[in-house]
Amino acid sequence: MNKNKCYFISINSIFELTGGGIYARTILNALKYKYSEIVVINKKIELTNESKKEYNGFIVQLEKTKIADIVSRIFISPSFLFFYITSIIAEIKKNKGECVDLFFHNSRLGIVALILKLLFNVRVFFFIDNNESNLSKQQAVLANGFFEKIFRYYDYILIKISECFVKKISSHLFFITKNDANAFKLNDDVKYSIIPVCVDDLYEKEIINRKPACLFTASFTFSPNVLALKRLLKLAEYYPTIDFIVAGRGLSKYIYLNNLKNVKFICSPSEQYMRELFKTCKGYITLVEDGSGMKTKIAEALSAGMYIYSSWHSAIGYEAVIDSGCIYVYKDMIADFNTWYSNLSEYDPYLSIKAYRNNYTYSHAGDILNAACR
Repeated sequence: MNKNKCYFISINSIFELTGGGIYARTILNALKYKYSEIVVINKKIELTNESKKEYNGFIVQLEKTKIADIVSRIFISPSFLFFYITSIIAEIKKNKGECVDLFFHNSRLGIVALILKLLFNVRVFFFIDNNESNLSKQQAVLANGFFEKIFRYYDYILIKISECFVKKISSHLFFITKNDANAFKLNDDVKYSIIPVCVDDLYEKEIINRKPACLFTASFTFSPNVLALKRLLKLAEYYPTIDFIVAGRGLSKYIYLNNLKNVKFICSPSEQYMRELFKTCKGYITLVEDGSGMKTKIAEALSAGMYIYSSWHSAIGYEAVIDSGCIYVYKDMIADFNTWYSNLSEYDPYLSIKAYRNNYTYSHAGDILNAACR
């Protein structure tokens, strides 16, 4: 058995700036602490020169298309990757019969994992960063057209089937939060661990004069983040002397909402620009109150030494550090903000750095994975 090699299969790309992409990088970096050779099979996206420098290992990129989505669902798989099952099989066959470990990112890959486990008799591990069946059901309820509703409910059924296989065939499950593990309704005999999202250390000591601005970053292609944006604009209107910065993908669609002088919109910033925002702003604000929460962005804010103003829902998964003083979880969004902001100028960024380094580093994730995959 080749104990030093594994395959990492994800419906996201390790180069994406989305929450799924950030967690995919968490998984990849955790795997590096156990395996010397990792083959990545993931969604194809256009790579920048910066992305190519970040990862020089072997990677198979598979394009997500409408045909791939439709054909996969005809064969009861709720992921486009099933369309490429023969290519994935051919890639694993290159091991010439040697057993390797297979790691899957996302519970939509249950059917793909089942086929590979039956063919190659390998250990299967799953990383789960969203309650996919619940999110799919919400989309079905909110769908407008008749055919869209039918498709969404069909997708929901396929995901439930996939999740059943995930529970049955996995040697070990990894969840991004305890809340996600509870939602998966596991039997007592199922082994699982929590690996939270982990990110690069963004803190730079030489940055002394940070802006006392409140930064909110998100992908605004998701309705819970749009609702949070509207809450932020309401908050900013109440506090006209305080500067707010909003940045993220899909924000240009909502420029019309902002007529406030103290709110700056930055639409689809580059990765480098986004990093600079985290490094130069003193406060991070997240008002997301439904959906899958802010499982990745708060970790980034902690790694940059920021003081965080958060809804209870946004702070799910960060229970271990809430009492450390780096996250202020509000009860009244508008009234509590003044208390939080009055402490922002004197806030010690090392409180956030310490919380990050104790809980959200790649080495921490690697330790958890090593203990579970012996």
